[in-house]
Amino acid sequence: MIAPQDERTVIPAHTPKRLEDQALENFVHMVVQHSVPASLHCDLLPQVSEVRWSDDPNKLDRIIMTSESTWPELLPQKHLFMEHLKKLKHWWDDNEWLGKQNSQIRRQIKECFTMELELVDPHCKYPLFKFLLHLMFSTKALGASDTAEFPHYPKVQLELRRNGCPVYADVLRSLKPFVIEELSTQYIIFGDTEPWIVIIENSPFLKKVHLRKNICEEILLCIGQNCPQLDTFILEQVFGSLMVPIDCLYKTFFSGLDYESVNTLTSGIPSNMQKYLSFPRLKLPHLTSLSVACSAWLDSNIVNSLVEKLISASPVLTNLELMLAHGPCEWLMGMAVDKMLNGIRTLRLSFGTHCVNDWGDDFSVEVGASFYVPLIELLPDLEVLMLGIHHIDVLTQLKLTYRTSQFKIVVRRKPYIGYDVLNPM
Repeated sequence: MIAPQDERTVIPAHTPKRLEDQALENFVHMVVQHSVPASLHCDLLPQVSEVRWSDDPNKLDRIIMTSESTWPELLPQKHLFMEHLKKLKHWWDDNEWLGKQNSQIRRQIKECFTMELELVDPHCKYPLFKFLLHLMFSTKALGASDTAEFPHYPKVQLELRRNGCPVYADVLRSLKPFVIEELSTQYIIFGDTEPWIVIIENSPFLKKVHLRKNICEEILLCIGQNCPQLDTFILEQVFGSLMVPIDCLYKTFFSGLDYESVNTLTSGIPSNMQKYLSFPRLKLPHLTSLSVACSAWLDSNIVNSLVEKLISASPVLTNLELMLAHGPCEWLMGMAVDKMLNGIRTLRLSFGTHCVNDWGDDFSVEVGASFYVPLIELLPDLEVLMLGIHHIDVLTQLKLTYRTSQFKIVVRRKPYIGYDVLNPM
């Protein structure tokens, strides 16, 4: 039996949310369509992911990188292109219909730009131009469409040699400031720091920075000086050690103050340090994992002090990894006695063959069970202890001590080759 017309459920062809999404997508596509002057004979298809040049897929980036010494015949086209981009950016920045920079409609448009630009093929033929669009209209600087497929080894989408960096940096300066809130170097390699410096200095809304490539002292100090809104800061060194001076890290996080200055200030009234923080909004209270590795040439007291400050500022820390060339046994035990390591569930320790006492004296010693057992007893929440290479006697003693416990010890047998897991017997 067919229900009367007025009793039937009417399903709209488009919900209000879908109509809103469609309006945002159409607006984004319109802006992208008009981001290149028509006189440059650009063939822009309706979908952003299908943007292409009809005759020369590399021409956009070649025009951007044109200079007096490189493709000088394209200089008139570059001038036309840059003037067009400046006018487009001026329209976007000053458009009263879109509201202020933090208005809801403008935020929705920027998020739509972010999503649509991430759909563009990461191996597109115009990565330099695509990056400019990210900086001008998106919340992220070059997001990744292959993150799910390659989470640990994201593909490089943009690579620029050193001799091209000054030209690109000049292009960036002509289009500043930028609206991005997130910046990542996971997918970008610049042969010189100049483009990064221009971007960092002219991105007042930056809240998240993830450095994987191009990590150096100049960039770290620039972030410390120009990003007070930062709440997430990730330093990821994939191969080898982070080769920057320890004082550089202090200056980055403490408004240009070096180790000695920070120690002098903290010896007075600790609350005074708040005004010296480079990133007062940094979400250290939410940090759950901390990994520290350092080589023998670093001053152990400076390293210990920095680690202690990070641990003190991380009340929900559950995973701690210390790979240190020295064996800071007394310092580590002292933190455990002071209950600074309460809450740690997984502790990974890898020490060198030397220990340092409270006076800074360096002496050769084998870190044995007489150290680990009292340390374990002082950590009420510890579930897993991971250790570097140790003598078999140390492993035997630990195994006998905790043979009836649910506590798990993981020990490396040989350099870089597997672990022995000492489970309850």
